[in-house]
Amino acid sequence: IRVSWRWVLLWLAAPLAAGTWLGVLLEHCRCAGRQEALLSELIGRLSQLEAELRQLRLKLRARRLRGGASTAASTAFFYDAIGGGGASSGSDEFFDAESEAGNASAVMFSLADSSAVPIEDAAELLDKVDGLLESGEDGHREAHSILRDRLKKDRRLANQPEVLLRWAKACLQLHFVEASPGGNASVARDLLGQADAAAAQALELDTGSAECHAVRARTLGLMIRNLGIKDKVSGGVKFRQLVERGLELEPEHADLLELKACFLYEVSRVSWLERRTAAYLFGPDCLPEAKLEDAQRLMDRALAVRPGSVTALYWAARCRLESGQGGRGGADVTEALRLLRQAKEARVNGVEDRRLRDEAEKLLNAYA
Repeated sequence: IRVSWRWVLLWLAAPLAAGTWLGVLLEHCRCAGRQEALLSELIGRLSQLEAELRQLRLKLRARRLRGGASTAASTAFFYDAIGGGGASSGSDEFFDAESEAGNASAVMFSLADSSAVPIEDAAELLDKVDGLLESGEDGHREAHSILRDRLKKDRRLANQPEVLLRWAKACLQLHFVEASPGGNASVARDLLGQADAAAAQALELDTGSAECHAVRARTLGLMIRNLGIKDKVSGGVKFRQLVERGLELEPEHADLLELKACFLYEVSRVSWLERRTAAYLFGPDCLPEAKLEDAQRLMDRALAVRPGSVTALYWAARCRLESGQGGRGGADVTEALRLLRQAKEARVNGVEDRRLRDEAEKLLNAYA
């Protein structure tokens, strides 16, 4: 049989060509497999870093909620804030890991260096600031400015819990201004962070003060509104402990009575299912048993101590309206309307008081 030499060469080269292409294909598959493995490894490492960062942030928030930060670290945050550095305002979280670490390393100041040094005009300073804190928004701004300037010039004041309390109150009042419509939400977050840091430091310096417990509880209650459910429950437990300890020190403290009444009001509105879920996730003692009547009694006590309080007038009326005892024209509603009329005419001291007064007027109009 006569065969062309070209066909012989083609027959001999075909296996070689097929083997070459098969080798190229296998190598391509191996490279693709290695790339996929590397990509999977990279994704796994990024997920691990994200989880570690999340845990770090949770630990930092938990540390702040427990009030376990050292005095030096609290002072560092405090002085970084008043010194113009400011807390990080671009983050959606109050205590971002990077920003808090920056605050802690920015200024380190030990209170032990000046604890025994007297402040000559401290009493005069406190009297002036107290008057400004009771004189409306302009007074709040002036009190904030005076304390900020004095604390920059004289760091001995950072060892005075009474000064820190006034600073916390001034920051808190300006927080309400910036948190209201038309304000700056970022500035509001920074002011609340400064108020909470100052209140925590004041409480650390004077654990026997009911006023320190009240201011710290109030700032904490505002802070935990922006946390996740787990941290919010933990913060609620801490809030309750602060209020109850403060009332042990001073049973008729008006602010503490109002804070506890508002807490019981919120707890009384928790449904059975939500309560069971919280008990399963966080323990049976995370939420106390509470009824509207409990909150109402505490608000009545607060009114007895401070009759003109817009907060107590509004919430005492609201508890009566929501309790439903006696129906729309019953004695509870009649008393609630009387309290709302008083709240409408009460003296206000700042944005938050004015907001409650406006809410009282709306309720009054709804039942008129």
